[in-house]
Amino acid sequence: MKRLAVLAAAAALWGCADAPLQPTIATPAPARHTGITDPCVTEEDPMGTECTGTGDSIPNTGSFWPLFGEPGDLPYQAAGDPFPSSPGIYLGWVKPSACFSDVNRDAINYDADLDWLDDRCELEIAKAFAPSMKFSADDNCPKGEPYWAAKYFPSRAMVRVAYMPAYYRDCGALGHGGDSEFISVEVVYDAATQHWLFSRMFLSAHYGTVNDHSSWRSWTEAQYTWRSRAHPTVWIAINKHGNYYSKPDCDAWFDGCNWNASFALRFPVDPNHNVGSRHVHFKDAVYSEKQPTGVNPLRVEYMWTAVSFRGWQWDTSGTPPRPYGDWLSQQQFEVYWDGSLSSTPESGPGPDAPPRTPTGPTY
Repeated sequence: MKRLAVLAAAAALWGCADAPLQPTIATPAPARHTGITDPCVTEEDPMGTECTGTGDSIPNTGSFWPLFGEPGDLPYQAAGDPFPSSPGIYLGWVKPSACFSDVNRDAINYDADLDWLDDRCELEIAKAFAPSMKFSADDNCPKGEPYWAAKYFPSRAMVRVAYMPAYYRDCGALGHGGDSEFISVEVVYDAATQHWLFSRMFLSAHYGTVNDHSSWRSWTEAQYTWRSRAHPTVWIAINKHGNYYSKPDCDAWFDGCNWNASFALRFPVDPNHNVGSRHVHFKDAVYSEKQPTGVNPLRVEYMWTAVSFRGWQWDTSGTPPRPYGDWLSQQQFEVYWDGSLSSTPESGPGPDAPPRTPTGPTY
C-alpha cells in the first residue's frame, strides 16, 4: 500500500512537467503561503525544479534546428483567460498581488535574488514574453547557450526581462569567437483584463561598436505573430546576430536578415539559466554545458563579471565582444533611465526587504 502511494505521488509530480514554451500552464493548486498558488513549488523546491522534468531543459540531442531551441512559435499562456480577445498574455496566478513583494510580502519567501520579484513569477513571465526569433536558414553559426534574467521596478510597476543568446561565434565580416548580443523586454500588468502587456524592448545590434544600431522599440513598432502586445518578433541578422524589430530595418543597415528562407523559434527559457540580479548572482562563471565542436570544455565565461564574452571557444581571434556584465548593470537591465537630463537613473529595489505596508499599486 505504501509503495502504491509513492508511485501515485511520483505520477502526480511528473504530471507537472511541461515542454519549453508550450501553450498552457498547469492549473495551480494552493501553495503554503497566502495569495500564491503553484503546483510545482514547495518549501523544499522553491524554483519547482523537481516538477519541470527534462522538458524545460535546453535540448542536447534529437532532431531540432541547431541553434538552442526547437522551431515554432506557440504562445505561452494560462488556461481560463477571462478576456481572450484583449491584448497581452494571461498568466493565471502570476499577477502583482502574488509576485511583487511590496504588494504581497509573502513573495519574499520565493525571492532568492532579492529583487522584490517572486522567482517563480520571473520564470513564467520570461517564458510568456520570450521573443519569436527569426533566423536565416543560411546562418553559418546560429548556435549558443542562452541565459536570462528578470527584475522589477516598483515605481513603474514594470518587469524587465533580459534574454542573452550567448552565441558561440560571430561568423560574418570581422567575425570573432563569442557573440554577446541581447534583447531586453519590458512588461506591465493590466488589472482590467488580468493580462500582462508588452511595453517596449531594447534590441542590441553590435552594441558598443562603431557599427552600433541598437535601439529601444515600443510596442507600437513591434511585430506579433499571435496577439498585439504579446511576445514580440525579433529579426536576427545572418551570421552577425544583430537584433531588429523588422526585416526592412535589418536590411536597411549593413546587416541582412533573410537570405533564402527564415526559421522562427521562441527564445528557450531554462529555469536553471536564470542569472539572478546584481544583489545575488545565480550564475556568473559558467562552463559550456553542450560542448559542441570548437568549444573549450575548460573555458569559463561570465554573465556578471566584466570579462569579454568569447563563447567558450578555443579560437578567440577577432575583436573581443563586450562582456554581458557591461549591459546587465546598465540601463538595458538593472537601471531605468529615460535618457533625459531632467531624470534620475533608478536602480530598482533590494536587497533589503520591502516595507510591511504595501507602497506599490493596488491590484
